[in-house]
Amino acid sequence: MSTFVQGPMRGWRFAGSAPQDFTCEVQAGAPRLCSKGDAPTGFATLMQTFAADDYCGRRVRWRATLRVRGVGGEGAGLWARVDGPLGEVLAFDNSAGRRRKGTASESPSAVVIDVPPRAVSVSLGVLIDGPGEVWISDAGFEVVDASVPLTADPLPRAPQNLGFTG
Repeated sequence: MSTFVQGPMRGWRFAGSAPQDFTCEVQAGAPRLCSKGDAPTGFATLMQTFAADDYCGRRVRWRATLRVRGVGGEGAGLWARVDGPLGEVLAFDNSAGRRRKGTASESPSAVVIDVPPRAVSVSLGVLIDGPGEVWISDAGFEVVDASVPLTADPLPRAPQNLGFTG
């Protein structure tokens, strides 16, 4: 068992708003994020960032199998973000509303996002926001066609319900 905190695995880093409240280790070839107690003060993520060059103008899917045990709070899930030339976020999906909670056996998870033509980098990872443990296995990243639906609702193109009706 090796910990990523002391020696990151090539390409991956351990980060988040409160990584000090979590551990990140490998067990039987599967990374595991685990809270150190019952009340972490934020979230932790195992993540990586790479150049967007080969993916600009394309739809991509970040997928993995997740297993959770005792996960509370906001839950555990995959996430992906695309950044532009000035550091602006061009696309983002953190699995909000689709995160795993409680205890569950392995099940597939995915994030599908569009990478705009002016993208500079893509970041992706697995996160845990609350107590518990999450394991990740069978990870993959691939270009998909437009028939694969985005996993996050797109932002509206204009303001909505400015009259505050219903």
